Amino acid sequence: MSLLEELEDLTPAGRAVFSIGGMWCASCARAIEKTLIRVVGIESAQINFTAASALITWNPQRVNFHQLVQRVEALGYSISPWLTPKKAQQSLKKQTQKLSLQLAIAVVFGMWSMLGSWVLYLSSNPFEVEYNLALTTLLLALPVVLYSGLDFYRAAFNTLRLGIAGMDAFISLGVWGSVIISVVNLSMGKTDVYLDAATMLITFLLLGRLIEIKAKTSSQKAIQALEKLSPETATRLVFNQQPASPTQEELAVSELSINDLVLVKAGERLAVDGLVEKGTSLLNNALLTGEFQPQKVAAGQLVYAGAINLTAPLEVRVVTATNKRRIDLLGLRMLELFSGRSTLAATAEKFVSLLFPITLSLALAALVYYLAIGQAFSQAILGSLSILVAACPCAVGMALPLAYALASYKAAQQGVVWKDPASIENLAQAEIMAFDKTGTLTLGKLQVTHLTLKAGWQAAEVAQFLLLVEAGNAHPLAEAITNYATAKLTKDNIPPLENENPPQIFSQGVALELANNQGPIHLGSHAWLSSLGVKDLPSLNPAEVYLSYRQEWIATLKLTDSLRPEAKGFLEGLVKEYGLDIWLMTGDSTAAAKALIDELKINFDQVVTHASPEEKAQIINKLPRNKLAFVGDGANDALVLASASAGIAMPGASSVAVAAAGVVITQDERGLEALAASLKLAKKFYRLVKQNLFFAVIYNLGVISLFFVLGVTPLAAAIAMLLSSLSVLLNTLRLIKN
Repeated sequence: MSLLEELEDLTPAGRAVFSIGGMWCASCARAIEKTLIRVVGIESAQINFTAASALITWNPQRVNFHQLVQRVEALGYSISPWLTPKKAQQSLKKQTQKLSLQLAIAVVFGMWSMLGSWVLYLSSNPFEVEYNLALTTLLLALPVVLYSGLDFYRAAFNTLRLGIAGMDAFISLGVWGSVIISVVNLSMGKTDVYLDAATMLITFLLLGRLIEIKAKTSSQKAIQALEKLSPETATRLVFNQQPASPTQEELAVSELSINDLVLVKAGERLAVDGLVEKGTSLLNNALLTGEFQPQKVAAGQLVYAGAINLTAPLEVRVVTATNKRRIDLLGLRMLELFSGRSTLAATAEKFVSLLFPITLSLALAALVYYLAIGQAFSQAILGSLSILVAACPCAVGMALPLAYALASYKAAQQGVVWKDPASIENLAQAEIMAFDKTGTLTLGKLQVTHLTLKAGWQAAEVAQFLLLVEAGNAHPLAEAITNYATAKLTKDNIPPLENENPPQIFSQGVALELANNQGPIHLGSHAWLSSLGVKDLPSLNPAEVYLSYRQEWIATLKLTDSLRPEAKGFLEGLVKEYGLDIWLMTGDSTAAAKALIDELKINFDQVVTHASPEEKAQIINKLPRNKLAFVGDGANDALVLASASAGIAMPGASSVAVAAAGVVITQDERGLEALAASLKLAKKFYRLVKQNLFFAVIYNLGVISLFFVLGVTPLAAAIAMLLSSLSVLLNTLRLIKN
């Protein structure tokens, strides 16, 4: 199927996410967006540079996909239906390899070229030596200018054609201004070359591009990690001549059709969205809801891909196409939400777009002025080009990537990974910090915290029964109970019992018949044991499970998810030190949330319970941009982490949450303390970058005005540019001071 045929098949939808190939920078994204809006039938286009994607809506009766493809390709880019995360990752890998090579060449050749330039600036040698050194400096700079900076010039050309003058256009002007001055001087027998400006600018901007590519890679990994939580294959039931005995066939999920019947065995993860047709079981829906307790499902209930079937086989009738499952829609929604540009980067771009026409006009005016006062044409050209070199936005280009690189290093020392500048800027500006409950403010693992025994029973005896009855059970409660029982027997050096009969798993508990008719063991809820006629049951407590032997209660286990020890102090600090509002947003019950709040003894500004990922995202998306940072750890938090202006993943977070977050805390022993340190560092980073941009703006406006009035030599322009960059560097170094 051709590209146009694929696109035309999407016509009735009116809205889709597309992959954009070859995007180099935020200016590229702006150019493509402006081009798409002009295509017949296109109603809106949102280009996401970070995700290399375009969210396009159109009028199905008027859209012209042929024109759309033509115009995008005319700019030098490609467009296609959304690539799978694997293909998108491969594309990013190639882009990263090319960028890394460009940066390596810029560093190696640029270093020697800059050294030659500064030897010429600072030393005095015979003319022949200096001329040869100047020529060598030019030759060393050529690989940087002609190869490493090539994509800047292409992006500048594409954006200027559409009337957009961004950073790339200004960079190209400064680079080639420096090169032309140097070539003109050499052709006139002079040794004044100023190629350090060109090579330094290209090197720093390439570093910034690598940071942006890293953010793009993270967004792709988030979608890829979410897809991995849904199986690639499923077991389809095929009914031939004997309806009572269908055959089973294993096939790819993409080959399933609506109304196919799928068998989901106990312990397997669901691969489809569908209706339960046969069977009763418990599902772990934490991926999609964050709900702590498993959900009981039976015939007629809707179930979703990604859930884990815990207890018994289910037959599920497929109701949704593979690419339209709830888990697929979550992935696409995450893709739409990833931020493409940081706020400070946008500020820098805006400044440059305003400065570009002013500088160009002043350079032309200077040329006319110098000619009018009688200067030779060659001198007038040099003076005009020197203004372009002086105005080259080196400091603007350095301000963000340099500060981000140093701050990221500092954060890593504190056990925190920063993944993109946008998230850090937004974290620094956040007015609200919202928290998931389980695994964020709590440790995220159930533990048996208290054992109540009937008179005459010992803890070791109960532990032996617990290991027998929970053998092979994948339920989260079973894992906590098994861990407790194993630790108890190990500590007392008591061997576990053996029993040939397998346990039976029910919706509210488990049962085991001991060998030699020694009697049944039951472990489960108060209501279940009561319905079985168990005697001597104590009063009901929702956080407890009950154990019986031969229809008599013998023990009660209390299971809780422990509060992080640093949680209370951290939350109080957010309010007192930074004046932040604190929210609790959880898929757990209102009772579970209330128990946590009572234990913390802290009043949250807003509490949201029983919330699905989509509901949490809707709440966040109603807030102003840069308003809310969200802290979570589960796969169900991925959409919310992408929706928030700053997503923060706690230690031990799922791979999906880690991929979706912009900040990842790696040290479990520090947890929220590491987040507090990172918040402080983020605010310092944001403040210093704003200062850097302020210095750069003042420099550019002041120097251009001064040089226009007083005149400028190429050496003075180069020194002024160096001083500007030096001020940014020295200010940024304050980040790594204690």
